[in-house]
Amino acid sequence: MDNIARKKLIFTVRPADTFCTEAIVPFQEVISLDVYGLKAGIYIVDINGKKGTFELV
Repeated sequence: MDNIARKKLIFTVRPADTFCTEAIVPFQEVISLDVYGLKAGIYIVDINGKKGTFELV
């Protein structure tokens, strides 16, 4: 596997007058990756420490 990686950090912001309920609510976010011009290969994506891979053919 090539060591080709993209690393992103994602932050959230909430209004100052709200509070955290500490309720764990799962969610999903779709993030488009700019792969135009990248060579074929296996790539690693790291979002806030959660890693995944994808392959361009």
